Amino acid sequence: MKVTLNQLIGKLQLIATNHEQINSFFFGDIADLGSENPVQYPVLFADVAPSNFSYKVIGLNLQLMVMDIVKKDLSNENDVLSDCLQMVEDVIIELRNPSEIFLIQDSISLNPFMDSQGDEVAGWTANITINIPSTYNSCAIPSN
Repeated sequence: MKVTLNQLIGKLQLIATNHEQINSFFFGDIADLGSENPVQYPVLFADVAPSNFSYKVIGLNLQLMVMDIVKKDLSNENDVLSDCLQMVEDVIIELRNPSEIFLIQDSISLNPFMDSQGDEVAGWTANITINIPSTYNSCAIPSN
C-alpha cells in the first residue's frame, strides 16, 4: 500500500489529539509555530528534513519535537524534560504499532533542548526515518 506524506501528517495529528497530555499539533516550519494561533502546550511539532530515495524505498526523514513551557525560574525544567521524553516515546510507539503501515527505522536519535523557539520551552527532538515502499514502476505514473 502506498503511504503518502498527508497520511503521515494525519496520523501524527490523530496521535496528538488522542494523547491525554499533548494539547496541540503543528506541522511545518518551526518559525511559523504560533504565528496564526497561540500554541497550547505541550505541543507535538513535526517537519520534514532532507530525505532519501533509493531503489523501491523513500527514506522520509522527520523531525518531531515535543515541548512544554518552563517556568521563568526554571524550577520545573527537569519535570518538563521528563514529561516530554515520555510523550515523544508514546508518539514513536504509536507510529511503530504493528497495525500501522509505517516502517520506522530502528535507531532514533533523541536530543533534549532548553530555552528554545523564543518561548521559555524545553523538550525533546526525535529524528526519525520512515521507510516508504515505492513501486518504482513507470506504469504507475499518472500520465497520458
